[in-house]
Amino acid sequence: MAILSYQVDYNHLPIPEPVSRDTDLTLRSRGPLLPALLGREASPLNPKAIKFFDGPFDSDSGNGLWQTGGEWILRDRWGEPYYIVLDANGDGKITNPEFTTDPSGAKEAEKRSNGPLPTTFTDAVIIYSSGPDRDPKTWNDNIGSWHPELERD
Repeated sequence: MAILSYQVDYNHLPIPEPVSRDTDLTLRSRGPLLPALLGREASPLNPKAIKFFDGPFDSDSGNGLWQTGGEWILRDRWGEPYYIVLDANGDGKITNPEFTTDPSGAKEAEKRSNGPLPTTFTDAVIIYSSGPDRDPKTWNDNIGSWHPELERD
């Protein structure tokens, strides 16, 4: 929601420069994107310092917002930054990052039993976690914003 609110206010996605706008852009939830969404001070991506996102702040559990060495990081419950895919080329679609994976896990087989996975989404942004194994290529435990039916434990 924070990224979509940013897009409404600034009429573009919070894409750091320089970047190719020929394809979708995959970022991690760290670097220049987070200060722009937090709006704590003016930045090249958020010159008005508008607050689009707030907390939860990291505790000893290793997840949430964390600041280290001046860099903000938003970590999932396994301590990894999220993957954020933006429609940088403005074609109105994002390639499904799990489309080309091997359906070997039980959860993968179950998801695919309801029909084939979509190759693209008509979203400006999708977000996913690499899950407990911390490997973004193994989709049997990854959690994606397009899977609201998945159990998130």
